[in-house]
Amino acid sequence: MAMSGIALTVPALMMMSLRTMGLFPQAKAPKLMVELSCVGFGLYLGLPLSVATFPSLCKVKGSTLEPEFAQHEEVWYNRGK
Repeated sequence: MAMSGIALTVPALMMMSLRTMGLFPQAKAPKLMVELSCVGFGLYLGLPLSVATFPSLCKVKGSTLEPEFAQHEEVWYNRGK
C-alpha cells in the first residue's frame, strides 16, 4: 500500500508542479526523460518504505515444520534482506 501510494502520487505531483511552473518540456524525448525520472524517483522513495512495512523477523509453530523443528514450540526466522 505504501509503495503503490507513493509510486503513483509522487510522480503525478512532480509532473503537475513542473507543468504549473511552465518547466515541463513539450518535445517527445525530453518529456519522456522527465516522466521516467519522476517515476524512478517515486520508486526510489516508495520501495524502501514498502519493504520496511513488513517485519524481517517472523515466528512459526515448530509443529508445522519439518520433523527436526517439530520439537520446538516456536521457531524464529529471518525473512532476509
